[in-house]
Parts: sequence; structure tokens; C-alpha cells
Amino acid sequence: MLRSSKVRIDKEQFEIQDVKTQNVVYAQVVKKKPKPGVKPTKPSPFIDDGPPPLLLDETNGNAFPTGSLVKESIFKLVDDGYRKFISSQLKKADDVHQRLATLEQTQSKLSTDFTDFKEQVLKDMQALHIVTEQLQMSVQKSIDQQEKFALSVHDQFTETADHLGGQLMGVLKELQEVSNNHKHMVTSLSLIVSSYVCPTVQSEKQGKKIHVKQ
Repeated sequence: MLRSSKVRIDKEQFEIQDVKTQNVVYAQVVKKKPKPGVKPTKPSPFIDDGPPPLLLDETNGNAFPTGSLVKESIFKLVDDGYRKFISSQLKKADDVHQRLATLEQTQSKLSTDFTDFKEQVLKDMQALHIVTEQLQMSVQKSIDQQEKFALSVHDQFTETADHLGGQLMGVLKELQEVSNNHKHMVTSLSLIVSSYVCPTVQSEKQGKKIHVKQ
């Protein structure tokens, strides 16, 4: 267990590897790979005696103890965690932004579809109104034509009836005249027969007069 910043590394079982981060070289304690046939042990990599190892800073050549490595490691872990947290939050924010953009697109599409549907319904209603007006005009025109035809038939029938009645009255008048002429002729014939055709015949055998009348 690490009890102070002044420690040295057991180089028989552990080794130090250089890790470069930007312009600074950090030391990392790594357990050595066991040799074949040797059972590995788990001793502490730190020994509490001796001077602390030094790390070389490539930027200015200064040396600092291993305690700074622990602090830098903690800072690095915190920085990595913070970066991961920020990255995850940014990713979540980007997902939310994408979802909002998708929702806005869907809402815009729905609004456009509803507007188109409303316009189409208005057009259909206008077309239906026009068709209804045309149908009413056609029905009214048909009714007017039927009424006109009925009046025409009535007028023709009345005219024909009047004409036939006039002709019938003429025929009756002519028949009356013929009848009157016939009566006059019969009367004239009767007078002629009475005056000229009925002579007085004396019958020599019977000694009387025979009057013949027709």
C-alpha cells in the first residue's frame, strides 16, 4: 500500500513504462510478465525506502517526484470522466435535437397534409355545389319542357276539337238543309199528285166515280 510519495519500485517484479500525453512523459507501473515455470506472486509494487523515482518533463527538462504522477493520474481520470460525461450529455442533447427535428418535420408534414386535405375538401364541395346547381337547372328545364309540351298538346287538342265541332255543325246544318229540301220536295210532289195525278174516273160498270190519291 502506498504510504508516502517517496517510494521506489521493485524492479524485479515491476517495471516502469513511459506514457506520453501531449508534451509530458508520465511513468506507469506495470507488473512484469512471469517467466516460464515461475509461480507469480502478488507483492506490493512499492518499497518504502530509498529516494523517489524521477520523471522527466520533455518541455523544460525538470524533474518531479512520483507523487505528482498520482495527482496527474487523478486529474487525468477526472478529466476523462468529465470528458466522457460531457460527451454523453452532448450525445443525448444531439439525440434530443434530432428527435425534435424529426417531430418538427412530422408536424410540418402533417400541417401540410391537413392544409392540402382542407383545400381538396373545399374544391370537392365547390364542385358538388356546381353539379347540384346544374342538376337543378336541368330538372327545371325538363319540367318547363314538359309543361310547354302539355300546353301545346292541350292547345292542339282544343284547336282540333273546335275544328271538328265546326265541321260537325256544318254537316248538321247541311243535313238540316237537305231535310228541309226533302220535306219541301215531298210537299210539292203531294200537291202535284193531288192536283194532276188523281183524275176522276167514271166506272161504266159500277156507275160511280173513283178518286185515286197518293
